[in-house]
Amino acid sequence: MWRSKGILGIIALFSLSIVAICNAPSAKATPFTFLQPGFTQEVYGVASHFMGGVAFAPDGDVWVNFCSFDGSPLTRFDRQTTVVVSGTTIHPESPGSPFPSNAGCGMTNHPDGTLYTNTSSGVINLDANTGAQLRPPFGSGGNALGIAPDPQTGNLVYVGSDGTILFVDVTFTTSGVFSTVTTGNFVDGIFFDPTGNFLFLANRSPQTRLTILDRSGNLVQHANMTTEPDGIAFHATTPKFVVTNNTDGSMTRFDFPGDDFTQVPVQSIFASGGFRGDLSQVGADGCLYLTQNGTRFDDDTLSSSNSIVRICGGFVPPPGVENCDNGIDDDGDGLVDCDDPDCTGNVACEVTAVTLVSFTAEPFNSGSVLLTWETATEVNNTGFNIYRGRTEGGEYTKINVMFIPAKGNATSGATYNYVDTPSSNGTYYYKLEDIDYSGVSAMHGPEKVRVKSGNSASHRSKKQKHK
Repeated sequence: MWRSKGILGIIALFSLSIVAICNAPSAKATPFTFLQPGFTQEVYGVASHFMGGVAFAPDGDVWVNFCSFDGSPLTRFDRQTTVVVSGTTIHPESPGSPFPSNAGCGMTNHPDGTLYTNTSSGVINLDANTGAQLRPPFGSGGNALGIAPDPQTGNLVYVGSDGTILFVDVTFTTSGVFSTVTTGNFVDGIFFDPTGNFLFLANRSPQTRLTILDRSGNLVQHANMTTEPDGIAFHATTPKFVVTNNTDGSMTRFDFPGDDFTQVPVQSIFASGGFRGDLSQVGADGCLYLTQNGTRFDDDTLSSSNSIVRICGGFVPPPGVENCDNGIDDDGDGLVDCDDPDCTGNVACEVTAVTLVSFTAEPFNSGSVLLTWETATEVNNTGFNIYRGRTEGGEYTKINVMFIPAKGNATSGATYNYVDTPSSNGTYYYKLEDIDYSGVSAMHGPEKVRVKSGNSASHRSKKQKHK
């Protein structure tokens, strides 16, 4: 994001991409004309002003700022209320928006229950409920962009005015340099991996690239890109990957072999056909909230209004946003996991509408496995995915190329079959995923089967129900 954008605005860039339909159907608007299968997208909210950084209020409302060097007010979008605009159900601005504040562009939640923002004057602490400044700036001046809480120390790590990566502690008593690798670079959004061992940077100059640092501030690698990255986030559930929100209306996906961030990632187009992208943040619902300089509504109306786009699911929230399945009060409100209203809509807290009668894995022909499952009822079910792993508690990979569409309904179920042929003999584990129309999914299994040559296999079968 150019620093003048919060004042002058930028003409929305619309990419004329071939329209592709997401394999998980959605009744929501399609801000991107293409989104990789297995994910849902919707317009969450719109505003007439430029929108940059994203954070969350204690009740799950979404905060966005105007993206200035400092002094930016905050607009709050009401999670509990919806209105219809151009045939699209969106969340309106809360009464009183925009609220006076002193934000920059980069903004983040913190486990102490407050917000922090990167400004040209340093790091500023904000009230998560009102947006008001709690403490004056501390630390060296920033570039007003990337800022992230360190999962291991709780420090605020941010991008300095010259691209140096800086830090301040949460008590505002200590500050220093995290890394000089990107000094002189134009670095935008930053994000730690969930372990805190690696820091990922959306690096826009001198080369558009994803830069990875270890927690000692050393360079791990630069992954050169053909597009310009801005926001950045992690997809935490299998398959794990990193995604950037780009300034050309696209999103880039990075898959690292074996989840090893020292390996060269495989890049693919995660989404395209959107509008100029800016920063992003992951909410307690496991969905990615990102800002765009334009809006596409359900009725195909195009608007120059800025928008928040919500993409679900399986993304990992930063420290300070409730993680709904780790047994910890991440946001400091005294509520843990699914007891926290912020977790409404999170996959870990939702019950799928599929009642599963059985799911089995059995030998089939030479070296193949026949997967069979039966449902009793399917309420608003879009269909299924199948995942295979080599160990019961290890990583699973989706094996079906095409999404398996639902055949049942609210009053009657159906029987499904799928044949998998692993590349080698051995023991395999299978999981079944069902996905409803809102993007909520549930996993069933695992089922164990040992594949041998000559049509011989042993398997474990069990009855399962999930309501």
